[in-house]
Amino acid sequence: MLTVKQIEAAHYGTSPVRLSDGNGPLYPVGHLKRVDTALYSLRRQLAEECGYTFHTFDTAFIAYHSKTRSGADIGGALPELFKG
Repeated sequence: MLTVKQIEAAHYGTSPVRLSDGNGPLYPVGHLKRVDTALYSLRRQLAEECGYTFHTFDTAFIAYHSKTRSGADIGGALPELFKG
């Protein structure tokens, strides 16, 4: 997984990391345009890289997700929120 710094550097042309192989994006940068998705991506990276836990964020994110995406299966889309 690319880090946020690598994505930004590739986007602004300051890194040898490529965001596209000519057939489409190697990493779906477009999904980070939503603030909630970008925050969740940062939360996931911090959890994976540093081992942090975000119990309050997870609870608030589940509540926000259920209000903004009514009827969506959050457990299927974001199972790591329910690992405990």
